[in-house]
Amino acid sequence: MKSLIVCSVLLLFSFSTSANELANIQVSGTGSVQALPDFINIDISIEKTSKDRAVAKNQADVITQQVLDAATSLKIKDEHVQASQLFISPQYQWNEQTRVLVGERAVRTVQIKLYDLESYSELADKLVNIDITRFQQRGFGFDHIETHQNEALIEALKNARIKAEVIANQIGREIGETFQVNESSAQPMPMMRQANMQMMAESAMDSSPAPLEIKHQTVNSSINVIYLLK
Repeated sequence: MKSLIVCSVLLLFSFSTSANELANIQVSGTGSVQALPDFINIDISIEKTSKDRAVAKNQADVITQQVLDAATSLKIKDEHVQASQLFISPQYQWNEQTRVLVGERAVRTVQIKLYDLESYSELADKLVNIDITRFQQRGFGFDHIETHQNEALIEALKNARIKAEVIANQIGREIGETFQVNESSAQPMPMMRQANMQMMAESAMDSSPAPLEIKHQTVNSSINVIYLLK
């Protein structure tokens, strides 16, 4: 039994010594790049309610086709336009504690990925004249976001190295090999903007429509790095 205790202590001492030999410093680094987006995501909702389910369906289908025709007139590619299937549900309201059927509500949505950002105002003008329910901008996007993330990552690595060298210099050591790197990249936060058709119609009454303001989007990357010290 005594020999087992001595052996355990020696192993613990040996492990502790090995850990101390790996003198290291851990730092974090961040990097960011600015890039113009490739497209903007647009959601269009069509909702129609009628006592007759067939009438509600037909109204929603007709408006949906008008939206698709508007996209075609602006030469938006078919693969960048997606129309959802029809969804129909009964609508009720309460009248003196009695639930009364108002009618059947038909709902369809159209999603557009708009690459020609300069045609945004023209698309909005066309939709004002169509009886849609909601118009929502879901934010800008990139076709190859990883390219911008890699650029931000390189900057993050450089900043982490600079920080580590400053710290090591202050304690009289030098930076050695990189022991470990953990990375995380973040996509730009989507711009959520929703407007009903009354708001869009009032905006369209102005003498000239305001163009879409296209800004550079920020792509961020952050890392944690462990450097061995010499």
